[in-house]
Amino acid sequence: MAPKKGNSEDIGWQYGTMLGSRHNYKCNYCGHTGQGGGVSRLKKYLTGGLLARYHDVQGCKSVPSEVKRLMVEHLKGVGPRLQESGQTGRCRRGSHEGSEKKTTTMSKKFM
Repeated sequence: MAPKKGNSEDIGWQYGTMLGSRHNYKCNYCGHTGQGGGVSRLKKYLTGGLLARYHDVQGCKSVPSEVKRLMVEHLKGVGPRLQESGQTGRCRRGSHEGSEKKTTTMSKKFM
């Protein structure tokens, strides 16, 4: 049985394999397996992790420098596109409707 490639539209799956669910991956260069984070975490892993300022991910020591550079450029391009569309990819504290009311109520309790 051939390994799953995930969403073949995403550039990251060219350099890793999906394991079971889309959240787990295996690096094609070193065999490292990651649980959680999926293709986004795989791409951060391929950039070198800490070296590319992704503090929550260790980096692959076997990835070619060209692939590393490609992943860094790709991830830099994804951020601005999400901001333009109004999406951030993360939930920011206090960004939900009604959160001000809850915060105000909580603040009054502790005053």
